[in-house]
Amino acid sequence: MRNLATIKKHLILCNGEQCTIKGANKIIESIRRTIKRCGLHDHIHTTRSLCNGRCEDGSIVIIYPDAVWYKNVDETAADKIVKKHLMNGQIVKENLLFKQETKNHG
Repeated sequence: MRNLATIKKHLILCNGEQCTIKGANKIIESIRRTIKRCGLHDHIHTTRSLCNGRCEDGSIVIIYPDAVWYKNVDETAADKIVKKHLMNGQIVKENLLFKQETKNHG
């Protein structure tokens, strides 16, 4: 059983029909392999989801708590997302669909 207290990021990986047609299953397995190979497994949780409502932009990867949505993710982009975003906090601009800006209410 995983210790949820160590989880820092949660990836929601679209596995809806359109994303699956665009290779979502291979992309999900690629992301999971890269996370494990980079030693991030204890800090990153991945979840397959059904449609996220952006079929035209698939394959979709969403990262929380960063509130970043990536579009047109293929295996190359998946590798960049793990190595640039998850490891170094850098946005993969060429695949960025949306980044929710947070407001400080304090």
